[in-house]
Amino acid sequence: MSDRLVSQLREQVETFTNDADPVARVFDLLATHDAQERSWFLVSMEFTLHAARHPEIARALAEHEERLNTGLAEILGRCLASSGQAPDVSSTALARLVVALYEGLTAMRVTHTTTDADPAPLARRVLPHLVRALGASQE
Repeated sequence: MSDRLVSQLREQVETFTNDADPVARVFDLLATHDAQERSWFLVSMEFTLHAARHPEIARALAEHEERLNTGLAEILGRCLASSGQAPDVSSTALARLVVALYEGLTAMRVTHTTTDADPAPLARRVLPHLVRALGASQE
């Protein structure tokens, strides 16, 4: 699913790199995957636990996650560049941070059933600012 998501983002990022805030648009696109997200998140967590107990599976999962991080780093880097920012040479580290925060917020959304505890709006508001701030600090 991650490979498909990165592919979709790559295709769509071409249409908005001239927007006023292309970084925010990336997170708007990610938010459109909410319908599938709960089920995918639960399967992903189960698989992560399984991989933690089996080193050969852990290696395969790490390779998969690196493809996601590399693809997201490319996408975020292009969006930052189109808005005049130059991400650090370690844009993959920025992507890893974004994925970790997004997954953590998704975990909260799975476990918090009340609407006032829904972190989805937080992700859409905060993650673009984080990416822009870290991109700006790396110039």
